[in-house]
Amino acid sequence: MISVGQTRSPVSPRKSRLARREAIAFYLFISPWIVGFLAFTLGPMLASLYFSFTSYDIVHLPQWIGGRNYSNLW
Repeated sequence: MISVGQTRSPVSPRKSRLARREAIAFYLFISPWIVGFLAFTLGPMLASLYFSFTSYDIVHLPQWIGGRNYSNLW
């Protein structure tokens, strides 16, 4: 006998398969956004952080100078 405060919700294998298929569909639909975020937002942010610690002009390769770019600000 089930009391008023308790409910039973049996989990069938069919529901778990459905949940797994929905999760896969979710990741497939969200993956273009994640790829776009990584390529067009996170990538340039990391590149600008790297270049802020280097002495870089277009003709020569970047040379690591560490925090000297930021010490010149003070």
